[in-house]
Amino acid sequence: MPNNTPAANGPNGDKPDNRYIFVLSDGSGETAINLIRALLTQFAGEDYAIYTRRYPKIKAVAQVDAILESARHAPGPVFIAYTLVNPEMRNYLQAAVERSELFGFDLFTTPLMELSSFLKDEPKANPDLFHGVNEKYFKRMEAIEFTLHHDDGKQVSGLEEADIALVGVSRTGKTPLSIYLSLYGFKVVNIPLAKGVQPPRELEEIDQKKIVALTIDPSRLAEIRKRRLTGLNVNQSEYSSPISIMEELEEAYRFFKKHRHWPVIDVTNRSIEETAGLVRDKVYGRDRRVM
Repeated sequence: MPNNTPAANGPNGDKPDNRYIFVLSDGSGETAINLIRALLTQFAGEDYAIYTRRYPKIKAVAQVDAILESARHAPGPVFIAYTLVNPEMRNYLQAAVERSELFGFDLFTTPLMELSSFLKDEPKANPDLFHGVNEKYFKRMEAIEFTLHHDDGKQVSGLEEADIALVGVSRTGKTPLSIYLSLYGFKVVNIPLAKGVQPPRELEEIDQKKIVALTIDPSRLAEIRKRRLTGLNVNQSEYSSPISIMEELEEAYRFFKKHRHWPVIDVTNRSIEETAGLVRDKVYGRDRRVM
């Protein structure tokens, strides 16, 4: 493994007051990186820049030694975050971090042991189980492909195969939300509603419990659509007109009222993650089997 320091990607460059987080894993490291990013949202970072570097597939002590040597020569303080399932590698890294007087933390062992105690079961200590190519992986790939083929109502055949159907006017975030849900193995169809256009009859024929309606604040929708038209270098049109938007949302609302059993989610100022959680709760309930 090359012995190099973090790349200076950003306006602050290699400044001594920057912070560097090295993430080590004997798997892909994606889980650890996502956790670190979630934790970092709680820090402003106004006076310093934060850089992360992922080191996946750690299998040998030589790799650990090279990474720690790189950390010692970094232009700023380094935090070593690690999720090593292999106990020998984990113990070696922990001891090496302590000797190097670096900041470091095991993101994995404590919660793993607590779960083991609760489940009264021993963990398998196999890092490949996180992101391995198995039945769940192929199901996820199938869901992504299905979702892309049924994006924005471009294909209405096969709607009965969908796990979730999203309905809403243009720019309520149906496409990114659909793709996000597909990453968790859900086959998603999203159907756009347009003023004066009859929704496809197939929508009435599928299991109505799968359908979730999306709405949004009119002013927020106008802002999003104006930004969209600006990006396309298109003059303002009826698409972003406040009056037209209000009429469009009112027509969509009347359509939703005809289907009172459809849950309606207001996506205004909600993140994709939050909206996706609400959609799953509405269709499948709060309890989700993971094993």
